[in-house]
Amino acid sequence: MVTVSDKDEVQAFKLSVENEAHFETIKKDKRSRVQDTAITAEALLPDGPYNLWKGGETSRRVKNLAGAFAQLPHLPKMLKSQAIVETLVEGCVQGTFVLKLTRPDRTFRTWWRMRPDDAALNDPAMELVLPESAELGEISGDLLAPKTLADLWPGDEITVQAVIDYFDGKKVVQVDRGGFTEPVPVPKAAAEVVNAAVNDAVEAGKVWLLSGPASLLAEPIPKGVLTPTATLRVPPTPVSAASILPENLPTAWQDGATTALAIATALSQQAGYTLPWKTVRDVIGGAISARFVALADDSAP
Repeated sequence: MVTVSDKDEVQAFKLSVENEAHFETIKKDKRSRVQDTAITAEALLPDGPYNLWKGGETSRRVKNLAGAFAQLPHLPKMLKSQAIVETLVEGCVQGTFVLKLTRPDRTFRTWWRMRPDDAALNDPAMELVLPESAELGEISGDLLAPKTLADLWPGDEITVQAVIDYFDGKKVVQVDRGGFTEPVPVPKAAAEVVNAAVNDAVEAGKVWLLSGPASLLAEPIPKGVLTPTATLRVPPTPVSAASILPENLPTAWQDGATTALAIATALSQQAGYTLPWKTVRDVIGGAISARFVALADDSAP
């Protein structure tokens, strides 16, 4: 067997061939340095074992990191270069680092805790950026759902300002790595980027927003309602269809009839806060489907 050593020198050694496939025998011999198992994302960071970064670097081209294993003799010989790219993608999804693609006009897209599309991954300008040095251009609204990001939701509600502070570029969270925890910096994001993510999260029904008299879930946030003091809550528990029957919600009924507004008001009084229209709409729809109630003949559809 002839190969190149980790010192970039020609190396020859003998192999004892048995009944298994020859290539399997080669892979098992440590001198071949052939690796078909996955490399962890953490191993590709500056403090990893492969010495892929120069002092002071905070970003590297993805194509250069992936190609390094085919070019540098001290690195393991990876059977599939695409496996390195997938490791980088997995690291991005885990929040270990940020992927960034700068356009010719200097605007940029970023991905953090989400998978880039294939077109972006294949772009030679795609960069890996260390989270402590990155600034996000967008945040997925899904990430703001309760209990998704470490230390964002200490309870059942937070303010919008708390989300803005979370992305101030100074936050470091402890992430469970399966048996041990590791400090991971949270990338920086401007307030308008955070607000866009909040809007997406509320519209998608991931979080419930309360701001003054407004109570919004699964609908766009009107202009002027989203303020730093607005509260984000875990979406309310669905109300059972039977809960709006006259015997269970008498204050909403008069002479055997009621309105959606009366039901919304009575349910909100019971709950102690203004329920979002989605919750009221769903319980009314459920009661109609269950034939607990019926629309009046002169009711709007």
